[in-house]
Amino acid sequence: RSEQLAIGLLFGFGVLVGVGTAPTIAYYASTNPQSVWQAGGATALFIGGFGAVGYATRRDLSGLARVCFWALLALIVFGIVTIFVRIPNGALIYAIAGLVIFAGFTMYDFQRLRRTQDIRAAPLLAASIFLDVLNVFLLLLSLFNRKKLEGRGTLWAADGAAAPAAAAPAAAAPADGAPKPAADAGPY
Repeated sequence: RSEQLAIGLLFGFGVLVGVGTAPTIAYYASTNPQSVWQAGGATALFIGGFGAVGYATRRDLSGLARVCFWALLALIVFGIVTIFVRIPNGALIYAIAGLVIFAGFTMYDFQRLRRTQDIRAAPLLAASIFLDVLNVFLLLLSLFNRKKLEGRGTLWAADGAAAPAAAAPAAAAPADGAPKPAADAGPY
């Protein structure tokens, strides 16, 4: 009975996460559909590669999982800091560090998959691997879409940095011939 409850909760969790991430994926699909396909393919290769390494590794990876847990907490703090403090290439640093951390989690989770004998642990293990896949996909999606945003010359890059002033539309000259006011140099 508790196994059925665990499986039901796993499916409910999957639906909630899907509903929560659907707007993000829909946004990326509408602005740059190719990046969604690239991120999906790269995610499959990433999870397959690191999962195979974790599955085949005989060395206990639980120490790696502890390090990854603390690194993930540090990454969350870094993400909060980048909201308030502009760090050059902060989004790139965040994405690459996140991929390194989730490579470790993926190896650990696939090793747990190989070592686990108890079927009751399967829903929790499935949820862990699902979260690995989801986070890797979203991090790769931000990397692939970052390239597209920089290439298009949009006003705001993926890390929130303002694009050069040349990309901003020029203000119209006043009709009376008066000199134009100085352009706003930014939010500060």
